[in-house]
Amino acid sequence: MVHIRNWFIVFMALWSASATIATAADSAWSKEQQQAFGQSVTDFARSAGLLGYLYGMPLFEFSVAELRQTRGIAKDNSAPHGQFGYFNGGRLSDHTTTWFAVPNPDVLYASAWLYLKGQPYVIHVPPMDDIWYSVQFENYFSVDEAYLSTRTIGQKGGDFLITDQEWQPPLPPGLAGHVRISTPRVWILTRIAATRDNEKERHLRYERRFQLLPLADYLKSPATAWDRPSPTQANLPTLPEADYAMRETLDFFRIVNHHLRQIDIPAADQGLMAMFDAAGFGPRVVFDPAKLTPQVRAGFEQAVKEGYRYVDTMRAAPMSNDGSGWSVAPPGLGTFGQNSSCAPSASMVAWARTSRRRRSTPTPTAIPRGVCSPVTTTTPSLSRLGRHRRPSPSGRSP
Repeated sequence: MVHIRNWFIVFMALWSASATIATAADSAWSKEQQQAFGQSVTDFARSAGLLGYLYGMPLFEFSVAELRQTRGIAKDNSAPHGQFGYFNGGRLSDHTTTWFAVPNPDVLYASAWLYLKGQPYVIHVPPMDDIWYSVQFENYFSVDEAYLSTRTIGQKGGDFLITDQEWQPPLPPGLAGHVRISTPRVWILTRIAATRDNEKERHLRYERRFQLLPLADYLKSPATAWDRPSPTQANLPTLPEADYAMRETLDFFRIVNHHLRQIDIPAADQGLMAMFDAAGFGPRVVFDPAKLTPQVRAGFEQAVKEGYRYVDTMRAAPMSNDGSGWSVAPPGLGTFGQNSSCAPSASMVAWARTSRRRRSTPTPTAIPRGVCSPVTTTTPSLSRLGRHRRPSPSGRSP
């Protein structure tokens, strides 16, 4: 903690020097000295901003996706907070699916968004007979924190608690397990194996029976909790207005700053947060573009353009060159740890096809293996055993 505090003091001391720019004309500095100092401030803003862009890209992409899906803007996949939205209306994707393309044409997809701070939830997984399924939980950094699946809990289903990391009470009776998420917001994605012949039956019999309910409501009557539809989640903090068009504007830092102030930042990232605070968009400050000096603004404007160009280029690079269009996903995908190069590329791939914006780069095929190389990370008990694998032709887990 002392080390982090020292870094914060150093960064703040350096950054506070930028205030002298406004009065430099009245000082004894020469014109050349003023220009050199102004350029150094711009360079620092560009460097800190570029690091912030890569670190914050998952937060930005998830913020846009959550807003679009919970407000009904995403054409093929929308539902209010606390309810599942069914991709393509509960049918498999095909050649007509252009708004939200999915990687597997033999899997039914659904997803939901929850806000967990002070609002623990319960998810119901129905008995799945011999059908392959997976329930994936991603935090706001695009990290897979848990799976409930054929491989982790089997086919019998059950009710599972979902909370943020601050929730402490013991597991209430009747619940089969606990999924703990490290950010206040979580994206839940379900997958169920299906074919063209049985997609409707599996949607109605299985997919629609995955449900969500506030813990307080569940405890009133666990035996009958799932006899009624999932309610819309209430008492939510306001989401910032975020849009893909902001990827190359200073509004990007406004969105990232909003979420950094809501999240418990990992201890390993605190030194980086001190730099972001000094630059004006970290978790302990409120980003205000109106208060930026021209030199700082110029640095941030360079940072968003260079950051976007880097991420947009890396996400479009194939992992293999065998011409097949297929390759093995990097081992670190979904469990990025401190790999701030992989996370922004992966999150941008995940949501890229939800935007109609025309791009200069090719349609992404995969994340380059070198960018998402394995890293050391810690994962909850339900995480690694449940990593998603595409089902075999029989629909069972391999």
